Amino acid sequence: SARGRGDAGLPPGLGAVAVGWASRERASMAGVALPVRKLRGTEPRAALDLTDKGLGVASAVVIAKCIAVNGVLTSLNLAGNPFSSSDGIGPEGAKAIADALRVNSVLTSLDLYANHLGVEGAKSIGQALKVNSVLTVLGLAGNQIGAEGAKAIGEAVCVNSVLTSLNLHCNEIGDQGAKAIAEAIKVNSVLKSLDLRLNGLGGGEAALREIAKDRPSLTLKVKL
Repeated sequence: SARGRGDAGLPPGLGAVAVGWASRERASMAGVALPVRKLRGTEPRAALDLTDKGLGVASAVVIAKCIAVNGVLTSLNLAGNPFSSSDGIGPEGAKAIADALRVNSVLTSLDLYANHLGVEGAKSIGQALKVNSVLTVLGLAGNQIGAEGAKAIGEAVCVNSVLTSLNLHCNEIGDQGAKAIAEAIKVNSVLKSLDLRLNGLGGGEAALREIAKDRPSLTLKVKL
């Protein structure tokens, strides 16, 4: 396992450095060689799995720079990368990936499970979802996005017309976050799968169930 070091010891000027790394054949971060050619699409792959690699913010920036221009990658799994000495991919890395989602036209599945994205990371992803027209499956479980993060994702779901599967499992969204998501699915007619388990939904659970009753095509998970 590459757990432990994240992107510790990287030079300053993260953005410029990342652009340089993204133009190379391979970039080595935390002892993990990022498959830059595959991420860029010059060595075409439909799916890439980079789970549990101990990646940090700089890795996320390099990945984002690459997938922004990748025309073949449809599935990217970045689950379980909060293992640096700081916050792993975190909100800063999430912003970079969100920027890539704004311009990427082929990625349909993205898993960011357990990456310490937090509220700000959720807000960045939410803004990207408002303009992204291809992503259908999004995993944000275990990222401590809270009620405010859930509200940001809910606002995006209100206007997004392509996302069919959303996983917000274990995010501490609480009653207010649940109600925000409930309001979103009132107006969204394309979402087919919504996972809100382990979120302390409180009264928001009833609101969700009530709306889901009129949406037979929606699979709603609120209990383990």
